[in-house]
Amino acid sequence: MEKIIFLHNQAMDLAEKAFLLKKEGDEVQALEQNRKALDLEKEAALLLRDEITIEPTRSVLFRSAATLAYECNEYREAEKLISYGLSGNPPQEIIEELRNLMEQVNFLRHLSLRNVVLNKNEMQVSLHGPETGSGSTSSNAFISRISDLERLIYRTVERLRKQPFRESRPTSSSLRNAFDIYLSVPRGGSFTITVQVGKQLMLPGLDDSDQVIDEIMECLTLINSKNEFELKNRINDESYYKNFIGLAKRIAPDGTKINLVGLTSIRSGNEKQLPFTRKRSDFSIVKSDTDKNGDNKTITVQGVLLFADNTQRNGKIKIRTIDHKEFDIIVPTGMMADIVRPLWENEVVIVGQKKKNSIILQDISKAE
Repeated sequence: MEKIIFLHNQAMDLAEKAFLLKKEGDEVQALEQNRKALDLEKEAALLLRDEITIEPTRSVLFRSAATLAYECNEYREAEKLISYGLSGNPPQEIIEELRNLMEQVNFLRHLSLRNVVLNKNEMQVSLHGPETGSGSTSSNAFISRISDLERLIYRTVERLRKQPFRESRPTSSSLRNAFDIYLSVPRGGSFTITVQVGKQLMLPGLDDSDQVIDEIMECLTLINSKNEFELKNRINDESYYKNFIGLAKRIAPDGTKINLVGLTSIRSGNEKQLPFTRKRSDFSIVKSDTDKNGDNKTITVQGVLLFADNTQRNGKIKIRTIDHKEFDIIVPTGMMADIVRPLWENEVVIVGQKKKNSIILQDISKAE
């Protein structure tokens, strides 16, 4: 057991170094350290392969080794290590964690292009969960996310071109013509399509669709890794920031119908994959402020969205509950057009912060 502890501690030290290197942007050295950590943790776990009564130590080591294999993009190795962990008698909590990790590993196979050629202005979008089959999915799970991805693309174009945030006006026809969205037929596996941003052939110097795709991938990666601080540094306009968070939340997995959303692009001949696994319930559009007493005074209301006024800097909406109570909600800039308006006349759940006689909207979603 002393050898196992020694190997495990060495592996964790290397994994910590890899985490810090990745945070600093040194992906190459981070991967190298993670590979060394994988070798050590795998060696420690395999020493207990046949010792199925030594729990939870045995399954924890295999879970740790499998996670490192996943981080190193060694998906087949991760599958083997997960199988070893499940073959013993792990606690129920570890069983669920190993199964969730196996689901993520399997999903990454759907992110791979598999004989599909992507151009620089294209990305592959994959959905996986109970609502998807081989090349099929429910219309709501697909259409809503593609509509929000389209909004995200146009907002990103406007932001990168340093245009002021457009609160109520429609997207300009010139921008839509230049960055029109095209979809391929669905592919099998999970539900997978190619999204093309802009026309196939553009004049040199006018086509920055690849920059738009890269920006979306980078910003969604920051959200997926819970790094809103860095995202806010990247999107320093408050309206664009709230808008991006709100649309990303709508694209994100709900955890019941869609468990995983994947994006894949290709740059310099290499696949760039984003397995978007962070659930909608795990992040909010606007964070709560605390008053001088340390209270958030957060309120949750469920009702029908009946009224919207966007004539002022901050818009207003009205929610009517099932018992006919009405609540006036102030909508911060960046949220009305793309986040609130698509939910018009639907039953919604809003989370807001009570301030004096007003409720400031923090989050809104369609009621299940």
